[in-house]
Amino acid sequence: YESKFKRVRTFKNAPRTLDLDILYFSKKVYKTPRLIVPHPGAGKRLSVIVPLGLMRG
Repeated sequence: YESKFKRVRTFKNAPRTLDLDILYFSKKVYKTPRLIVPHPGAGKRLSVIVPLGLMRG
């Protein structure tokens, strides 16, 4: 997607200018060389856990 949206890294291994993490997709599970859903680290990230917890009310 970086190249699709014409994002360019300024040096080798520079931080991504566009990053897309697919955390969950319904209750589906995918595992390919390019995509693993649910995201393997989703359950360990506060940036995921806290908002999901707030949604449950």
